[in-house]
Amino acid sequence: MAHWALIAGERGEGKTSLALRLLARLRRAGLRVEGFVQHPLDAPDGTRAGYDLVRLSRDEVVPLARSGVVPRGNRPTICHYVFEPDSFARGCDWVREDGAQAQVLLLDEVGRLEAEGRGHAAAVHLALGLPEPKVVILSVRAEMLFAVVHRFLGEDPVEPVAAVEAPAAPGAEDEFVEQVVRAVREGARADERRPVRAGGVDWREVCARMREESARQTERLADPGFALPPDAWEPRAARFARRVRAETRPDPVVEWLRPRLRSADSVLDVGAGTGRYARHLSALVDRVVAVEPSPAMRGELERLLVEERRDNVTVVPEAWPPTSAARADVVFCAHVVYSVPDLVPFLEALDEAAGRLCVVVCGLQPPNAVLAPVWEAVHGEPRRPLPGALEILNLLHQLGLHAGLEILSREDEHFRYESRDDALQALRKRLHLLPRPETDARIRQAIGALFTHHPDGSCSIRPVPRDAVLWWHATGRR
Repeated sequence: MAHWALIAGERGEGKTSLALRLLARLRRAGLRVEGFVQHPLDAPDGTRAGYDLVRLSRDEVVPLARSGVVPRGNRPTICHYVFEPDSFARGCDWVREDGAQAQVLLLDEVGRLEAEGRGHAAAVHLALGLPEPKVVILSVRAEMLFAVVHRFLGEDPVEPVAAVEAPAAPGAEDEFVEQVVRAVREGARADERRPVRAGGVDWREVCARMREESARQTERLADPGFALPPDAWEPRAARFARRVRAETRPDPVVEWLRPRLRSADSVLDVGAGTGRYARHLSALVDRVVAVEPSPAMRGELERLLVEERRDNVTVVPEAWPPTSAARADVVFCAHVVYSVPDLVPFLEALDEAAGRLCVVVCGLQPPNAVLAPVWEAVHGEPRRPLPGALEILNLLHQLGLHAGLEILSREDEHFRYESRDDALQALRKRLHLLPRPETDARIRQAIGALFTHHPDGSCSIRPVPRDAVLWWHATGRR
């Protein structure tokens, strides 16, 4: 995560002017500063007519907000200003395009919209997610400071490397510049000891972009009115539980783990689902802590543990990273990473929780790649993929987590359905479609053409991607 610095001030106290002065001084100190500022526009009568968004690295300006405009569509309104959503997207693009080369990123006027998760929120998340030795300068209106910090830095935020309040005395400006320059240079010296990105690629950005593009495609092609329940796993929990109960022996993942576990070990099973692995791990180690946020999945898991009398498994109803410190000898996570919005804090929390070994299991290709032919047959366009094992392996090395990769055989009927009707109902949800004759006909046609049909009436799609085990020793991060 990048360092951050703060420019604060009340409305009309010159935050943008102060930011531009500091920008010029940081550039004179030899730092590359990128980002954007909001340039005010005055009407002929002297009133404020609106704002433009100005890119710092080149002469690029887009209209951001205008006064006296009738709001329409999804344009947010603050006071009497109507904002252009496309301009917020452009600001995020600028951060994405300029962030890798920048040493300092300046994001001007982070306020009410951002505290609500709108406006420049995506750009702020992207900037703060960049690795050191970046410093991200946030210009924030004073009354919104707490809400902004809580939104982007959490309840227990790290301290800014520098802070200044507008209007600022010359000495305060001097100190701010010195502190930012020092943070960048100290971070650069530390960065020399870090692993180089594979191919020079920012794999965090790659993984985030893949997930974002997949989510946008899903949202764009979903039927109006389609909505998953508050617990998104509820429609699949019972199906997963039936498969777990039907498994008569451990799969290759458990066999890979077996020689690497000790009888006295504690194991954290992150995203334990309905207990596919927790039930087997409990027979191999002293204690298992099964972390599962979904109430539906957790209910099935708890029923299984009672049925099988697995009394050394504790179920924790939390998402990951957890709100409190968690520790175990071995941290295990299987087929969870695809849906994680930001993989860096997720993976780092796995590493921090492990006393000896971290294990992440995922497909060489993600699950949505299996059903990509169905998606294309029904929606008429290729499916945007989620990150798989190879992208995540590169990301782990970028984070300094020296992970190995081992490919396993896949003996899994995860995409086998009890009947064509069962497949139709499941695929509707995966395709985000409502029951309608025309789309149901396309789904049935895809099932007939793309699935293997078995004598018992069930059907399955092949090929299923092979599992990969990504693993590293807890002492490997340096």
